[in-house]
Amino acid sequence: MSSASTAAASSNLSLYLQKIPKQQPLKIAQIQQLKKEQQNITNLISSIQSLTIQKQAKVLGEESSVGILQVMNRSARNPKRANRGKRAVCRQARRAKRRRWGNHRRN
Repeated sequence: MSSASTAAASSNLSLYLQKIPKQQPLKIAQIQQLKKEQQNITNLISSIQSLTIQKQAKVLGEESSVGILQVMNRSARNPKRANRGKRAVCRQARRAKRRRWGNHRRN
C-alpha cells in the first residue's frame, strides 16, 4: 500500500468520523457504554486473578451440569500473632518451614 493511498484512507476516515456525531448519536452512546463495560470487565478480571477459586460440589436439585465456584481470599483469615503456625496444615506454618529449611536465596 502506497503512502498516497494510506493518506487518502486516513482522510476518508477522518471525514467519516466527523460526520458520526451529527448523524448517529445513539451509536456513539452505545460505543461509550461498551467501553465502560469493557473497562469494568478488565477490572473484575484483575481483581479475580488476585483471589483463589475453589470448586464446590453441585447443589442438590439443580439441573445444570456446571459446578459452583466459590472465590476465597487468601488473606481473609490471618490468625493472631500468638496463634500463627500452630495448626498442622496452616499455610503460615508451611511458609515458615520453607523459609527456615529452604534455599534462602529463593525464599
